[in-house]
Amino acid sequence: MEGSLNFKTHLHNGDPLTAKTIHVPKGRPKGTPPFAWEDSAVDALEFENLTNVTKWTLTAALFKLEGFNGFGYRTKHPEVLTPYLWSFSNHYKKGKFVADGKFDPAAVSKQCGAAVILKSLAAKVPEITFA
Repeated sequence: MEGSLNFKTHLHNGDPLTAKTIHVPKGRPKGTPPFAWEDSAVDALEFENLTNVTKWTLTAALFKLEGFNGFGYRTKHPEVLTPYLWSFSNHYKKGKFVADGKFDPAAVSKQCGAAVILKSLAAKVPEITFA
């Protein structure tokens, strides 16, 4: 979601692979640009401690996905369920961080939430299960 499915951007935040990240997290990955998408993606997953998860329950997956985007909705705007998970569902209507630390209560996410994507994938691919 961070890179809008553009494999020329960092998984961390959608910044171009031609340089280190300039948005949160800034200065990633280690090394010299340009970066391969796969190398940057591994860095993003390791940076967020996602490579250490041993049991991917649905609860754990949703919590880790929310954490990947940040807990700003949970801590600063609990009246809005994070669109990062719930956009395009009946759990989300409006309210969005439009930039790092800048919340707009009238903004509406135009991206499908990760929980909605997971539910759709699980419906189409029987092998996708959560313990």
